[in-house]
Amino acid sequence: MKQLKILHVANSFDPAGDVIRCVTELKKYSRHRHEYILADRHPYQDDYGYQEPALMEWNTEPGLVAHLFDWADVVLYHFVGWEKKWSGKGKPTAFRNINIYYNAETDRFWSLAGYNAASLDGYKLLASSHVGAADFLGQDRFRWLPDLVPIEDALYEPDWRERQPCISYIKHAAFLDGQAWPDGIAKQNLFKQKHPIVLFRRKTHATVVIDNVCDGHLGLAGLEAMSMGLPLVVFNHEKTRAALRDFAPEYPPISEVGPNPAEAMAAAVKLAINPDSGLRRAMRDWMERFYHSRRVIEKFWDSFFEEMAG
Repeated sequence: MKQLKILHVANSFDPAGDVIRCVTELKKYSRHRHEYILADRHPYQDDYGYQEPALMEWNTEPGLVAHLFDWADVVLYHFVGWEKKWSGKGKPTAFRNINIYYNAETDRFWSLAGYNAASLDGYKLLASSHVGAADFLGQDRFRWLPDLVPIEDALYEPDWRERQPCISYIKHAAFLDGQAWPDGIAKQNLFKQKHPIVLFRRKTHATVVIDNVCDGHLGLAGLEAMSMGLPLVVFNHEKTRAALRDFAPEYPPISEVGPNPAEAMAAAVKLAINPDSGLRRAMRDWMERFYHSRRVIEKFWDSFFEEMAG
């Protein structure tokens, strides 16, 4: 297979800096070449401080946009489809959804219509950061493209120094803040903190992280916590668990609970009261062996682009 030129397009904002983070990792480890264009800043960029181009203006200049579409062999649209702004006519295109929710009543995953493609008809392949998106994207063209995490970057590496028990969270903050916590356990609410500050504070103070316990899958916070060697509490749907079992020969050493913040808090308190340095090392070891971007890109992303171009 020849080296492909892949253009990544976010026709809306780049949620959680996902497109930029993934393309940055792809440029390091992919067999192919990658560029991106982004239509808008994240609407809460000033609050969250996600990774973004230094100047958004260059990213939407019409001549540059046209040049990059001409340059590309294939085009991957993230988050919203081509019909919103720019379209790569005549090029193989795919759509990747990264906005996933879970409905416990129907036991199905879903996405907000405004963050999805208006029509899936024109895309050769469909993808998502989570396998549950097949519920609304369909099975035939669906491929899983896991998030990419720069585990070798300084803020993602563990700080092994001992610290007082501290449970960190972003989601479910209103509920968790309102609970009575045992004496001696600090709570770290990182909701609406700038992302680099979130990483630093979690890395240097947290001893346990509560991730997403409503949407049925590991989130970015969970992957970041595992990279830092921090015990993790999360609700994973069976579809997520099945994908993780296929993903690596060893299941990640995470603490799984039902879709209940109170259950997650109880599990996190138990982990905080009984710290396990071996568990911390096992978390980081799993990420290094199985979730390094080089492996994830080779196993999922590069083969996806090659299938697009084939």
